[in-house]
Amino acid sequence: MPRKTRASSTHFSTIQLKNFRCYKDSGPIPFRPLTVILGPNNVGKSTILNSILLLKQTLSIDTPREAIITSGPLVDLGGFSDILYRGASRADRTFTLELEASFSGQNTPFTSFRDDPKPPTKDRGSVGLSLAFGYSPAANQILVREVEFRRDGATELKFKGHGSRISLLNKDGSERSDLDVHLLNSLPIIHGTTGKKQVPGDAQSTELTRLAGLCISHTWGWTDFHRSIGWVAPLRSAIPRYATAGSTSPGGPMATPAGLMQELKSRRRLRPTGKQLIQLVEGWAKNQLGVLRGLDLKSIDDAGTVFALFVDERAGFRGINIASMGEGVSQLIPILSAVLGSRDGACILVEQPELHLHPDLQARVADLFVDQVVHNRKQIILETHSEHLLLRVRRRVAEGAIDPSQVAVLYVDRPGRESRVRMLPIDADGHISDWPGGFFEEGIEEAYRIASAKGTGA
Repeated sequence: MPRKTRASSTHFSTIQLKNFRCYKDSGPIPFRPLTVILGPNNVGKSTILNSILLLKQTLSIDTPREAIITSGPLVDLGGFSDILYRGASRADRTFTLELEASFSGQNTPFTSFRDDPKPPTKDRGSVGLSLAFGYSPAANQILVREVEFRRDGATELKFKGHGSRISLLNKDGSERSDLDVHLLNSLPIIHGTTGKKQVPGDAQSTELTRLAGLCISHTWGWTDFHRSIGWVAPLRSAIPRYATAGSTSPGGPMATPAGLMQELKSRRRLRPTGKQLIQLVEGWAKNQLGVLRGLDLKSIDDAGTVFALFVDERAGFRGINIASMGEGVSQLIPILSAVLGSRDGACILVEQPELHLHPDLQARVADLFVDQVVHNRKQIILETHSEHLLLRVRRRVAEGAIDPSQVAVLYVDRPGRESRVRMLPIDADGHISDWPGGFFEEGIEEAYRIASAKGTGA
């Protein structure tokens, strides 16, 4: 019987933001398979996810322009002055995104383009990307200033940008003028040499092939990874009453409500269950969340070109158009679809999953995230204000359903002009030490006030 191969995965390990919006220097922000980002309003929680979406947006749109795409279908961060940290000095008018990711599995984008005489036998490792951007008044563009590719902690390639020109650096920091390097979606590609024509087999040609292979393995690896990242927006539009078969929209198959319905209508069977997406969504909504049953897409015209999504209430009326149900269902189905519809080992960003959901359902959604991390090796990064969701995660840690090493609870605040991120340690009993004072204590405070008011007769 053939041995079952594990799905490949690429997950974020750390992200560091320098001169980026409210972060002068965030320091390395640690990520785990299940990462929960908490904190008060307007302190920089969404900025962490926006940095990922900024690169996903840039790397997902094929364009020869060097500028990063700051305003698009996924995120709108404005112009350079809107992104640059307000306290940046005149001498440091650049912002930098530094990413570290771990990868595992065979034939990953970070290994398949390498042209080593003895390719590495291990099928896992880590990669790093550092991107620095500056503004050119002459071109009225945000341009790449530096790019660095790392593997297993060591620098493999480093580039320096000069306007529309970019060059590879030697180990001593000097620039190489013999290579033809261009930028595609802010990442470099080595096309060839600027000198004599290469003869296959000579030393210079062999070196060029090696460098080009290294470069494309990083550039394509990061591009492929970011394009595959799933995302659930914080404000999810209501699912439409009707949709048209075969319609498409920019931003990914689930970026719009109509696109979501297209995916639910698809008959593709997803690994490893062999079920269609709509079956997976209904299964969780019915059996684990207990909110609805009988999810079905039906044609409403003779030609079968217009269809609608119908559901049965858990213990009530049947065949209801989902557009006629409460907001909670419209907010929930995109989360279920994005998480369940992603491949094993995928990375998914979810913003405010608790919107329009009552406390018990918020906690049950946390079980969905835990299940997919543990059993399907996915990475799920949440930005939330839900105490109920966090409590359920802590409970599952205490019950042994998920190991505490797989969970990161990040607390973001802004005591001054700069935002800061700190990881709140969680132990095997689900306890969090170093809990920030005053956060998630409103219930205790209100209960105390109620008791005090009753005691005084107020």
